[in-house]
Amino acid sequence: MKRILLALIISMIVAGCTSTSTKPASKAEDITIYAPSMEGFEEVTKKHPALREHFEMMLIDGDMELLGGYILKKDLDAYKTGASIALDPSMMLQVFSGPDKNNISREAFAQSVKQVKEQFLATEKLNREALSKRMEAVDEDMSNKYGVQLSSEDRGTKFLGIAVDQSNAVGVVILSEMSVEIDDRVENVTMVVGSLLMHIKNNGVIGYISKEFSTQENVEWVKSACREWADFILKANGETGLESTGAAIGPVHSVQEAPESQPLTPVKIGKTTINIPAPQGLYEVVQDYPQVKRQFSVMVSKRNRLLAGFASGDDLRDAQAGMTCYLDRYMSVQTPKRGQGKLLSSSEFSKIRKASKELFSQLAADESGIMEKSMKELEDNISREYGASTFVKPGQPLYLGTIIDEPNAYGIMMLTKIQAEVEGETMEYEVVDGIVMAHVKGKMVSGYIYATYESSTDVDWVKEKSLEWTDLILKANGEKGLDY
Repeated sequence: MKRILLALIISMIVAGCTSTSTKPASKAEDITIYAPSMEGFEEVTKKHPALREHFEMMLIDGDMELLGGYILKKDLDAYKTGASIALDPSMMLQVFSGPDKNNISREAFAQSVKQVKEQFLATEKLNREALSKRMEAVDEDMSNKYGVQLSSEDRGTKFLGIAVDQSNAVGVVILSEMSVEIDDRVENVTMVVGSLLMHIKNNGVIGYISKEFSTQENVEWVKSACREWADFILKANGETGLESTGAAIGPVHSVQEAPESQPLTPVKIGKTTINIPAPQGLYEVVQDYPQVKRQFSVMVSKRNRLLAGFASGDDLRDAQAGMTCYLDRYMSVQTPKRGQGKLLSSSEFSKIRKASKELFSQLAADESGIMEKSMKELEDNISREYGASTFVKPGQPLYLGTIIDEPNAYGIMMLTKIQAEVEGETMEYEVVDGIVMAHVKGKMVSGYIYATYESSTDVDWVKEKSLEWTDLILKANGEKGLDY
């Protein structure tokens, strides 16, 4: 179910960028367009009505006609046994069936191709308004068909490059991340999508190839499939095939895999170099990605300086693709701006530990108004950076206890319910927050570890990463680690 819904939604992303604007006065008689499948794939819409219905939902609009839907032969074999299939990868072919059917001249097609290329290359953006409307329509159709509550959200798209570029065909490759909520269960998936626009027998034929993203090999596969399939379809219909079936005309950018490990991030606090490690499974995303640094910066108090930011492997791939990050589990590393040029003694850190204990006890009892002040600063930061009207109301924090209490480190955990209103849209969620302080080379370095709360496993994760990171940063800078 999830993959079918996602395939339906993602296929519409490039719809607004691959339509012609020609409107001929007359309609010619029908002609035959051959829709061959690639090796390893099987056409399924002619013999399997249920699958045809799924692919028909992906048609751009009422002026399109489905030519074929293709899935892997092994998936079709599984489908025939009654098993659930993923439609990954999948391919589909559709043709304009409105007034412009059979009447798109080569000149008109060339103009449409030029427009598509200019839109992608000049702005690297998609038609967001059209996409939003289509997603709403799909949500409604699928909710009615399957009896589920469905809500989809585009979490970001990235133009990766042009895979096909000649007078009778153009093909682009994009990376798209979607968030789909099905009956209160949220699923996130990143897809590589190839979109082809071909001129065949005076018709505009559109092909889509989609593959879930996990490695760079998925990007290369979609790029290669675009070229192979376009060449195959053009020649099968008596048109000129691609000039070359080798490398793409335009560069298809790499989307890197998250590394198994990464080096320490060195930062200067005053004249002192501090090595900042990443907890296992998290990756530094602030140093090299300005759009993500901007995300982290709005969450930093004006009294603190952001040193580093760590996020999941999925978020790292988003950052590499030029997108912002989802940040359902992440970590921010900061230090006080005041006194950066001075060394903090052990006795002074001991006093800070004591004061912090008192502060957190007040915070948990909601006696100090600190949460309200912090949320007001967050609202101001978001408004300044993104120009968005924001209201954030925190609930009373639930103190989960002290997890670190050592001469050179201190840490606590809290659970807080947040109600946020952004541009009139209200959201409610709970956040598990680990706050740790470490005395490192005469400097105080604080780590803030966050997870959106859904179950006790999120609490366990924050505790584990808080302990792990504190131990790592102490040892990475020649200090005594934790005994845990």
